[in-house]
Amino acid sequence: ETDITSTGNAVSYGESMNASRYGAAVASETRGVFAQGWNNPAVSNAIEFITISNFGSSSDFGDLTLARNQLGALSNNTRGIFAGGNPQTDVIDFVNIASTGQFLSFGELIRGRSDNACCSSPTRGFTAGDQGYAPAYNETNTIEFVTIQTTGNATLFGDLTMEKYGMGSCSSTTRGIWAGGAAPVTNTIDFITMASTGNATDFGDLTAAYSQLRGLSNSIRGVFAGGYISPAETNLMRYITNA
Repeated sequence: ETDITSTGNAVSYGESMNASRYGAAVASETRGVFAQGWNNPAVSNAIEFITISNFGSSSDFGDLTLARNQLGALSNNTRGIFAGGNPQTDVIDFVNIASTGQFLSFGELIRGRSDNACCSSPTRGFTAGDQGYAPAYNETNTIEFVTIQTTGNATLFGDLTMEKYGMGSCSSTTRGIWAGGAAPVTNTIDFITMASTGNATDFGDLTAAYSQLRGLSNSIRGVFAGGYISPAETNLMRYITNA
């Protein structure tokens, strides 16, 4: 874990129930909920949770409606949503973060996506990017959104400044931000004003071009952690001021 309001190295929090990768996570003020993603040798539908104030290992939460990895995730303080994933799918699932149990169907994305990145305001959730289908891998720059407390299919919001996937994302209560990504690998950071619709605008640049990074934020600061900077993975964390 790390304290977003300060700078410094992360410290060990605990352990997941199973070793996995390509997962995704949502959180309320008290609880973190995460999908395992790829649990060798297969994709998983398993969901785990932690109580944020307590150091320790995770516990079983329930299951997604569909096993997948490389999925996007977003939340407000009550509801968690997981969207897309690999095998390529347009499925959107949701759950009440304060409970445990099986996820329910929320609706569908406009297009199947995987390695997509999500952000949210208290009312709206957004996802963008897609690594595309083999063998063509036709990535996208489109941004879709849902109203978190309802159910239904996603709606087109606008476009990122370029087609990419494997981004890190974060948000304040008003801005959604996507950073880095691949196709090609980039240092570009985009942002949107979440209460409107329209295309993303250039925010600035990361300190290096990299992909497969992950983001987290409070209302003031966004932090991007890990990722792949050719020719190796990185454990560096970088931050921005969201406003």
